[in-house]
Amino acid sequence: VVIGLEGPAGRRGPSGMSEDPDEDPLLDRAKSIGCRFCAYACAGALLVVISTSAGGWSFALVTGTDAKHCSPEHLEPFASRSTFADVCTGGGTETPGTSPLDKYYNGSVGVYRCACCGEPLFPSSTKFNSGTGWPSFWAPVAGGAVGYSKEPLAMMALEVHCSKCGAHLGHVFDDGRGDTGLRYCINGVCLRYDASLELPVETSVPWVANSYLVLAVAIAGCCGCCFVTWDLPRRVVRCLEQRPGREEPAMAPEQEERTKWPRPDALGRRERST
Repeated sequence: VVIGLEGPAGRRGPSGMSEDPDEDPLLDRAKSIGCRFCAYACAGALLVVISTSAGGWSFALVTGTDAKHCSPEHLEPFASRSTFADVCTGGGTETPGTSPLDKYYNGSVGVYRCACCGEPLFPSSTKFNSGTGWPSFWAPVAGGAVGYSKEPLAMMALEVHCSKCGAHLGHVFDDGRGDTGLRYCINGVCLRYDASLELPVETSVPWVANSYLVLAVAIAGCCGCCFVTWDLPRRVVRCLEQRPGREEPAMAPEQEERTKWPRPDALGRRERST
């Protein structure tokens, strides 16, 4: 009966350590400390990566903007395109290879404006052929023309949008070219080329972390945060229960009777030792 109630092994006392004589208390405590250290390390790494990467703590479950933020003179050329509403204001992605701007290269002349509000976004000199089927740039114009947000529903990809109107532009990755080494993968329907304007390039762009690295750290950090959140209250309650002057609760009669007799497995080991 005793074995059925308490189990043959793995019994733990008030300190959380095993009371089984076959288990090493130091090893058990080392495992506990190691798990706790990994949890705190993962949670700390998640905070550092999110805080220091582009976009910071800006998360976007839904991207895009309201069509009322678009200027009529800039929206007019795209009024007949349903993809503009789906992509630029709706936050979607156009089919690769369908934009005429993908294969359009004109050296260092002009800039690419936001198709919604007309704000200058990318210098033509930073455009390059990435082979992805979308217009790609390695830097925006100077002055914070583009904004960044992390998309938890897209494997923590870094979304890029117009800072003025909030229109969805595309995403930025760390496998580009130029002085920044970045690749701004932009939907062509969200851009309008303007050859009459020249603007400087923004080379001091924020750090763009690898999407797979951010995803891995996010998963590990969330698991670590869950462990820490679950473990801290238990440790606080344990400290309060073990504070000086606190009387131990009285044991039930059946529990007190069981503690008077050694466990059967302990008796077996004692007989074998004699």
